[in-house]
Amino acid sequence: MKKTIINIILICSMFTSCHPDLLEQLPPDRVSSGMFWKTEDDALSATSGVYRAMRDYFWDDFKLDSNTDICYGMSRGSETGSLSASSFDSDWRGCYKIINRANNTLDGIGRMIPVYEDKPEIQQTLIRLQAECRFLRALAYFRLIDFYGPVPYMDKVLSNDEAIATLRIPVEEVRDYIMSDLDFAINTLPSSYADKDYGRVSKWAAIAFRGKVNLFWASWLNFSRPEWSHLQGKEQASAFYQKARDDFKTVMNESGHKLFRDAEPGEYHDPNYRQLFSLENETCEEIIFSCQFTGPRMGQGSEIKMIFSSRQGGNNGAEQPTIKMMDLYRMLDGSKAEPLIASRDNTLPNSATNRDSYKGRDWRMRASVLWDGEKVLNQNMEGTTFAADSAMFLWGTPGSGSLDDPYYDYYNHKAGFAFRKWMPTYLGYGRDDCPQDFYLMRYADVLLMYCEAVNELNNGPTDEVQDIVNLIRKRGNITPSADIINMSKQEFFNLLIDERAVEFIAEGQRFFDIRRWRIAEKIWNNGAGFVLTDSWGVRIQDEYVNAQATTFLRFYIMAIPASEITLNKNIVQNAPWL
Repeated sequence: MKKTIINIILICSMFTSCHPDLLEQLPPDRVSSGMFWKTEDDALSATSGVYRAMRDYFWDDFKLDSNTDICYGMSRGSETGSLSASSFDSDWRGCYKIINRANNTLDGIGRMIPVYEDKPEIQQTLIRLQAECRFLRALAYFRLIDFYGPVPYMDKVLSNDEAIATLRIPVEEVRDYIMSDLDFAINTLPSSYADKDYGRVSKWAAIAFRGKVNLFWASWLNFSRPEWSHLQGKEQASAFYQKARDDFKTVMNESGHKLFRDAEPGEYHDPNYRQLFSLENETCEEIIFSCQFTGPRMGQGSEIKMIFSSRQGGNNGAEQPTIKMMDLYRMLDGSKAEPLIASRDNTLPNSATNRDSYKGRDWRMRASVLWDGEKVLNQNMEGTTFAADSAMFLWGTPGSGSLDDPYYDYYNHKAGFAFRKWMPTYLGYGRDDCPQDFYLMRYADVLLMYCEAVNELNNGPTDEVQDIVNLIRKRGNITPSADIINMSKQEFFNLLIDERAVEFIAEGQRFFDIRRWRIAEKIWNNGAGFVLTDSWGVRIQDEYVNAQATTFLRFYIMAIPASEITLNKNIVQNAPWL
């Protein structure tokens, strides 16, 4: 049953911008408060507009993986190794769009609450909607400080003149405001909703994200963010690791969320991990919070099909796993696989084009990736017809795009691999009208973030985190390990780096992990970089080859959009971009 939260008719005019500045403010002559903010439906419609802004911004976080070593493709206007000053302009605008829709809605609902003093049920709904808006606002500010550091903070409706005179405030002050919003959400929101309201943020989502904010803050202290020169110190990190651990433990103990199908691997031909990322399972027990989509022909679908299907289904080559990603999938006995050799010789042992190279590997690889000889059932761009038979992915032999072609049409791909993960397996939807939700918080993330916090606090792994890693690996049919407990703190941390890449491929997490752990230099060989090739060994691009220190500083903090600095003379550009 698809969600009424995205089916409510939006009052679009009330959120129209008068200029593309940081506010996207409400022009005072657009909507009269005498015409709106009268009924519960008005408040519901306005809150849906905040969710819509959140969805419009966060839904394609997976593209951020192509700014890392594990994916090649279109990121947000950038290419690995060459971030430009404008690469993340849309992120600034997208986040402030969420914030200002939230502030407008909170202002309107705040004026409505006293009117319904004699109708406690309606008043209770209005207070819950306030909590939802405050959570979404917190989510946007969390992204802003992650990308830009100190930012202008607004928790109320401002005039445009006020908006363009705001100052950037210290990140710890923004953090405190984020925590205040999350605390309000946690203390107000229900644990679950009826089916008709599925998709609204729950108490457990708010706790999980509060834990994530604390974990990121601990990481920034522990691994350093020199661009925040006033805020340093590993000794402060422990308190935030503890807060993160406690929040994740609460979700683990009390929420009822768990891994999809208890992490059972399923069958190799169609592993449960693949099925997790499908329309029929998007509301399962593992999903804590997601961007909601529906359709068809409602203007509420996404472009996931365009990104992850074959060219027959309309793919534009926007996201592809790299050979470096393939090397991270372990053997079924838990050992590391030998690195693949990029070669077109499919008889060469361990060649990337030799199918034997992929035998006995983590089943999540088969659930996520296509390599030479793998097959998929294609459908046409309009989503009305399946092919009569499966099409084979074979690098060097692109299909024609016809459904009767025996080969997968990989079109604009360059890496020698393609995605199976997120690929739609149902008919009825065009390439830009996909109803598949995009997940922003899964229970697997809670578990692995908990392991990370415990490792830092315990100075190494515990029996409990060993069990958690084995449980998550179980979905890949990997044999449980009894040796994890014997690892050092650094060894277990290195394990988590790889585990998170495998578990969250094409979900955008890798980009944030590399940045919060301050390991970009390590990933790209301390500035020596590497040449990314396809599965044949043909050069795709240089990645941070002979990179300068400033190049990595620009990976860790983004440029404030030039248009915002022009509008607001109080905003100074981040130092690496001066």
